[in-house]
Amino acid sequence: MSWPRRAVHDDVKRELNLDEEQFRRFWRDYVQALYGRGKVTEFEMWQRVRQDLGIREVKVEENLLGREFAKTTEVYADVLDRIGDLKNRRFQIAILSNTNEAHSKIMRQNKIFDQFDHVFLSHDMGVRKPAPEVFQHALKGLNAKPSETLFIDDSLENINAAKEIGMHTILARSPKQTIWDMESLLT
Repeated sequence: MSWPRRAVHDDVKRELNLDEEQFRRFWRDYVQALYGRGKVTEFEMWQRVRQDLGIREVKVEENLLGREFAKTTEVYADVLDRIGDLKNRRFQIAILSNTNEAHSKIMRQNKIFDQFDHVFLSHDMGVRKPAPEVFQHALKGLNAKPSETLFIDDSLENINAAKEIGMHTILARSPKQTIWDMESLLT
């Protein structure tokens, strides 16, 4: 799936009146480092941000992190359609995502996770890609060896980390290219 990060980022910056540097700090230090690793709840995150950055009070019900995400996320149906084919070929299918609770809630509501045999989310695991622990956690959950695993991601940094531990990889640039590369590798 794809979601225009810029739309979410711009919405948050506008709502909280943050300049670019303040926003980068907010996203890096609070959304990714704490909330995206499940170290704090969304409520606790907003309290810390309010105190540290001097923003207005943000209520969880505002869904500030999720509202634009929900509007702009595009699910690649043709890629999801391939999951059934792969399951019929007896492959285990998993999702390994750097995400936060607000975004994963929307993905669950939209039934994005329903086709996957396993769902590994950074905010549940307490660690984010490209940390090797993320891949080790997923491999353990899959009961698989790296050499038996194909990892698909749109981040070269994550691809390189997966390669480093011995996984097969595909750098996703478009749905069509991803399907083509996957079929070429698995046949």
